[in-house]
Amino acid sequence: MRKIHSLIVLVLVLSCLCSSAFGQAGRNQKVKDHNSFDESWGFGVKASTNGIGIEVIKGFGEGVNLRIGTSSLNLPYDQIIDVQGFDLLANAKLSFGGINGFIDVHLTPLIHITGGVIKNNMYHTVRITSAGDFPLGTVEVPASEVGYVLAELSPEKPFSPYLGIGIGRSLSVKSNFSLKFEIGGIYHGEPQLALTGDGIIGPIASEENRRIIMEALAPYKWYPLLTLQFGIRLK
Repeated sequence: MRKIHSLIVLVLVLSCLCSSAFGQAGRNQKVKDHNSFDESWGFGVKASTNGIGIEVIKGFGEGVNLRIGTSSLNLPYDQIIDVQGFDLLANAKLSFGGINGFIDVHLTPLIHITGGVIKNNMYHTVRITSAGDFPLGTVEVPASEVGYVLAELSPEKPFSPYLGIGIGRSLSVKSNFSLKFEIGGIYHGEPQLALTGDGIIGPIASEENRRIIMEALAPYKWYPLLTLQFGIRLK
């Protein structure tokens, strides 16, 4: 009977010792994992309405990430415009992108808000020329001599604030790979327009026409930014 009693006591003592040891090991591992994430680095590849780009990402704990990156997108576009039976060629070049500095703050493990600033490289041009000879009375003026009108559009704020909300993570806590989607807006202020022209159609680039176009563009102070990003945690 004493042997059985002693055996039971021995088992209980060993169980307590093992539980204590495993518990301490688990706590040490959690501290190690947490410290490891505090020192985490990675990079992301993103596709957005502001272009294709990359980011370097620094994790500060599980709730905050710093993102420094760049993106770029260029879209050429040509269109024939019929103006009172006369064909004009509009040659547009739309440029988006810039350099960004963002901070993610996680409200939950998968939901975050993002704020920061973008060195806004938005710059759009439209050059209007004649698509054919220009009838001037009884004379046909060659297209090369008709002239041009050039419109240049840029942001009021070259350094534009950004605010967004997203789902997912820039750096995963549990693996080396992550995926996130973010929706937000870039505040660039009132778009700034420059008009220049020359030749027969040059007078279209008048100050009055510039003012009318500026008034029409004034309400469009925000540019929507939709971003899909794939991240890789390096450390």
